Amino acid sequence: MNMQPVESSQIHAVGYDAETKTLRVSFKSDGVYDYADVPEQMHADMLAAKSVGSFFHAHVRNVFKHTRLNP
Repeated sequence: MNMQPVESSQIHAVGYDAETKTLRVSFKSDGVYDYADVPEQMHADMLAAKSVGSFFHAHVRNVFKHTRLNP
């Protein structure tokens, strides 16, 4: 999965797999997580947000099931 670096104090990079609807988020201090069944538009909106971290906390964090990837 291609990861795109983002400007954020908490998030290092974000990636998306449209086929599986998986959003991957690489945090600066807490590893990498996959979020399941995320609509493609949510990924686009996150990248376009004024604050990627705030968007993540408001719309992704406690909404979609997640899995932490092995470090």
